[in-house]
Amino acid sequence: MNMIPENVRGALVRYIVWGLKPGSGTRAILSNDLYLAAACCDTDTWSSIRPILSWLKNYAPSQCHGSPERVSLWREKDLSGYSELRDGLEIFSRLGCVTSKLAIEEMSSCDTQ
Repeated sequence: MNMIPENVRGALVRYIVWGLKPGSGTRAILSNDLYLAAACCDTDTWSSIRPILSWLKNYAPSQCHGSPERVSLWREKDLSGYSELRDGLEIFSRLGCVTSKLAIEEMSSCDTQ
């Protein structure tokens, strides 16, 4: 997970756990629109496209990526029933960017604009 830029890791966490809208590049990757991703992603993100896609395939819930429709439905989904995501410990440890519940709670109050 170290090959994925920190800003993308944060965007993935906020999107998967809280359903928050990611930036256009990350959203294009999640939607499997690689032409749009190539146009929207910064150089660091684009150069990390393979590890990002690999992580999504191996660890992210399959319902949250793969098409624009899945991304839209995930954002509209009531994620309160996903206790393993709400607790976040397992997914965050896989992302390698959060190691404590306190950090998870702090992330929930992040400015998402």
